[in-house]
Amino acid sequence: MGLLSLILLAACACATPVGVTHVDTQSMYRAITANVLSADHPSSYSELLARLGLTKRFDEDPEVVLAALRGPGEGLSREYLFVLSELSFYHAVRSQKPEYFLAAAVYAYAFVLGRTEEAPVAAVDPRFRLAANLYNLGLAQALESREEEATVVIEPGSRPLPFGKMEISVDDKMFLWSGYRMVRFISLGEFKVRGFLNRYRQAGIGAPLAAELAPAGEGPEAEEARKRIPPRLKVPVTAVLQIEDVSAGIATGDLKARIQVYAADPARTAEIGGHRVPLELEPTAAPPTGSRAHPSGTPRSAAFSRPSSHSSPRGC
Repeated sequence: MGLLSLILLAACACATPVGVTHVDTQSMYRAITANVLSADHPSSYSELLARLGLTKRFDEDPEVVLAALRGPGEGLSREYLFVLSELSFYHAVRSQKPEYFLAAAVYAYAFVLGRTEEAPVAAVDPRFRLAANLYNLGLAQALESREEEATVVIEPGSRPLPFGKMEISVDDKMFLWSGYRMVRFISLGEFKVRGFLNRYRQAGIGAPLAAELAPAGEGPEAEEARKRIPPRLKVPVTAVLQIEDVSAGIATGDLKARIQVYAADPARTAEIGGHRVPLELEPTAAPPTGSRAHPSGTPRSAAFSRPSSHSSPRGC
């Protein structure tokens, strides 16, 4: 009996609860880079939740936990700003509440461009690119029409936040482009591109969109411009939400911001928060040709057709 006990004890000692296992590079990389945009759980960079013992509570009542993490909203560190952004986006996906998509964009904006007493985020910090993506996708989904899927509504007005509201202004002149007016915006973050040998994109800040056009303006110059541009052209643009004093806004719950729309042709960077930053561009997803009529009568690019279960395999 004594020998059997020793054998069992030795076996248990070999199966320690903490340890490492050798895996291939791809498995390791997937494990350390998984986040709310690629998996159904937050990234390891949001481990603050586990350290505070709030993981189970977040699963049960995420809005209470998010409010507790924000607290009074003053002096939030970049660690808290990132965690609040990722967890707000995670809750928004599950609840489909636009105010949490907008909150994710606000916290991400503060993480990347906000002023804190800490040193700026290093470009090699993996959270930097992830926060930019949370801002881009959070903004697009916060502004998405509740009636028309993938259509982004860019207009002035008040938008609710979980901790207050945001007053948004829009410069109407930014909708004018070469004798046309941008009249409808489609989020390119929700479409998969197929049929192109190369996909051209630029990583940066902003929600990549495609703008449908309607004739605008009269006179020889406008008419001449329209002769060179197909009437069903979809213009790739980037929408950027610039937030005034984002840190103070998070604390007071009263935020002011303006949306600017940049056409991809002339603009590749923008001045945001005192920094010159690259814009997120997706020109391949908004092809200038191959348009077709949408059933409603509105022109719609063939690239905007959604995949179905009967789609042809890649390469067919």
